[in-house]
Amino acid sequence: TKHRALIGSKPWSDFTVDGGPPTYEGTTAIELAPGPHTIHYLGQPNFKADQTVTIDMPDRDGFKHVEMLKELTPPASP
Repeated sequence: TKHRALIGSKPWSDFTVDGGPPTYEGTTAIELAPGPHTIHYLGQPNFKADQTVTIDMPDRDGFKHVEMLKELTPPASP
């Protein structure tokens, strides 16, 4: 049985779940089965991110996860 979870980040970011597609945008309510899931944050046009976390979805509705993202440092110019 899947349960409702609210997944997001600060600042907002596109993300995938378990290697998705689909790609979700911002803070989104999704349905997940209980157990571990991999969330990969991709960033957005004004904030570059590449961060992966594992969450443990409980066997109930109402789970919420908001990740504090760190901006990727742009490569140094030659």
